[in-house]
Amino acid sequence: MRNFLLYIIVFSSICITSCDSKPKSTYDMLPGASGRIGEVIVVMTDQQWNSLAGQAIRDAFYASYDLLPQHEPCFDLKHQDFSTYGQFFREHRNVLKVLIEDHIDNQVASTREINEQFSKGQRTIEVRAKSTSDFLTEFQTKSALIVEKFHDAEVARASNINKGKVNPLGASILEAKFGIAMDLPPSFTEIVGDSTFSWFKKNWDERNPELEKAIVVYSYPYISDTAFSIYSIIENRDRILGEYIHGSNPTTDMVTEHYYEPILDTIDVGGRFTARVKGLWKIQGAFLGGPFISYSFLDASNYNVVTVEGYVFAPHEDKRDHMRAVEAIARSAHPLGADEE
Repeated sequence: MRNFLLYIIVFSSICITSCDSKPKSTYDMLPGASGRIGEVIVVMTDQQWNSLAGQAIRDAFYASYDLLPQHEPCFDLKHQDFSTYGQFFREHRNVLKVLIEDHIDNQVASTREINEQFSKGQRTIEVRAKSTSDFLTEFQTKSALIVEKFHDAEVARASNINKGKVNPLGASILEAKFGIAMDLPPSFTEIVGDSTFSWFKKNWDERNPELEKAIVVYSYPYISDTAFSIYSIIENRDRILGEYIHGSNPTTDMVTEHYYEPILDTIDVGGRFTARVKGLWKIQGAFLGGPFISYSFLDASNYNVVTVEGYVFAPHEDKRDHMRAVEAIARSAHPLGADEE
């Protein structure tokens, strides 16, 4: 009798579990992507990796990340042959797969993007060609876009992490002052602000006390389309940040460093025309500086230009991955009511 009752209890619990649980999709069962931030696995034969094809890949990915104070590569590379890739690395976050062979599928060189094939958040780019010569032609044409695709994937992963965090005070400040929303992590606090300016800094971390990550948001009147020229953006940046951000001496202001001129790109972010600027900042009269990235767009309801900038100060370490982190935050800014990217 006791065994019979035990059977009923166990059977009932199994039924309840199976009846209440929803069937998982193939995507739900995928593991999270593995691998270090900023790393790309290159899958190709050893012979091809040591050939001109491998050199072309290294040249593209080891090129300098835009406007950092010192050289840092766009990505770190790890080469794997096809046999070891399948065993240990197929769930890696970034995979460049190169197939060079005289095969029916490779008669016309091609490049394709495959997302989340073996893990969530994974980006794979596959390049096919029948010969090394054909590969070099294909890759040299598309290498900049391939590197950008992996960069965007890294920024998107950081942005997805931020979406799961809530900063209620920061959100209310951004809505009230600028009419925007942004995936601002709760570790960022407004330290200086007025009606048209906010300076958010990441809270002090005792494990890395010299590291400073910051998001700056400010607005100013839109006069004409020249507001989105590099001259106008930098002029307003220096005027506004010079007023609010200083070194230890209040007469030392934050300005743009012109030893390397800032780079302007006009891009589409969530369907909005956006001016993106990458550059270097410095504190006049002090040995302080670092990289920044800003996004400027039109607030049509108030006819203002809104600029969201992320900057990093990390005097004794690499800055590339920190910059991707603040880029993910700044890029997420959008007018309230507008769809996110």
